[in-house]
Amino acid sequence: MPILIGGHSDIALDRAGRIGDGWIAAMMSPPRIAEHWAKVRESAERNDRDPDALLLTASMPPMSGQELVDAVGERADLGVDHVIVGFRGLGPDEMLAEIHEVSGLVLGRA
Repeated sequence: MPILIGGHSDIALDRAGRIGDGWIAAMMSPPRIAEHWAKVRESAERNDRDPDALLLTASMPPMSGQELVDAVGERADLGVDHVIVGFRGLGPDEMLAEIHEVSGLVLGRA
């Protein structure tokens, strides 16, 4: 089971590269994810670890529809392996409708 390390301080980013199996990025812009991810990868290299073996997980702010699909695509371009997605729905029915909408958009791109 992979051990992913969160945090955004230089110490946390170094720890993720030095001993973790990857890093969890909180909600932040793609450029900031890229900046922090570079630090994690540099730490892995300094510690004789393969930076390409690390996993990158990013949390997403609540969004829906094409906006969410585009945001996930931006993060995929950065090398994000997994996203944690929040939906805007206020109740189970609204959330399920959003999940179906997004899944239709994603499957339509496959």
